[in-house]
Amino acid sequence: MQYWQSKIKKSKQPAFILLATLSFLMLLGSVQVWQLKIYEQQMVIYNKVIKSYQKKIAKNKQKLKRLDKQE
Repeated sequence: MQYWQSKIKKSKQPAFILLATLSFLMLLGSVQVWQLKIYEQQMVIYNKVIKSYQKKIAKNKQKLKRLDKQE
């Protein structure tokens, strides 16, 4: 740790190092927010597809019951 502290003091640019670190962390944070937004959109689409399939399955079960009763 002392090695890096001496490097920062000698470089006379600790503000630049801090700015670069903060910029990198903000970039990582924004990527995570972006990925979370995409994930939420995919979950909404997934839930819509699941509901539509469940409705189709229920309709098909009703049709099968009607056909069984007719025979």
